[in-house]
Order: sequence, then structure tokens, then C-alpha cells
Amino acid sequence: MAIGTVFLKQEAEPKIERTAIRSAPAELKRLEEALEQAEQQLKELYERALEAVGESEALILKSTE
Repeated sequence: MAIGTVFLKQEAEPKIERTAIRSAPAELKRLEEALEQAEQQLKELYERALEAVGESEALILKSTE
């Protein structure tokens, strides 16, 4: 017998929607904005991890510059 927290892993199916691209420049702009947002989120996560676990562990989140 054991007492503790149980974690159940469930595989998630990615939701992929196919849509026609009407404007390649608009899609490139969306991509660039998404990349900038992801980079900002990684920086914020790095800063939080830096405070919580220290630099050696937080470095895995450091984006390449």
C-alpha cells in the first residue's frame, strides 16, 4: 500500500485545421508575431524559473539569442 499523489498521463490529440491561405504576407506576419510571443513567454518563464530553482536549472529555458 502507498499513499501519495497520483499523476495520470493522457495523450492529447493535436487539433489541426486546414485552411486556404489567402495572403502569404499576412500569414508570414502572423508567424512572426507568434514567434515573438513565444520568445517573450520563454523569457518570462526563464525569469520565474531563475527565482524558483536557480540559474543552473533555469538555463534550459534560455532562448538562443
